Amino acid sequence: MTPQQLAEERARAEVPALAARQDLEKLDEALAGLAMPRTSPRRARALQRIRSEHERLLQAHADAVTREDVRAIRERAGRLTRALELWRRLESQPAD
Repeated sequence: MTPQQLAEERARAEVPALAARQDLEKLDEALAGLAMPRTSPRRARALQRIRSEHERLLQAHADAVTREDVRAIRERAGRLTRALELWRRLESQPAD
């Protein structure tokens, strides 16, 4: 990709990248208030995996260049949001 093509692609990806950033900020907020569970090692590992994937998504967002990059980030953020919602439902149940 030439420098001009790269600049054009970044410009086209700008609006979707802002939406992806908002998705990641919502995840930031949701994760910030969660304490690591002390009663279930399995649930603690699950939350740690969610947090680790969130960190990888933040880095991927920082490295994103194309609309396709941004689309993939938003898809992963959606899956991560669903995983966090499931984790919260499980966390509200008695420990295993």
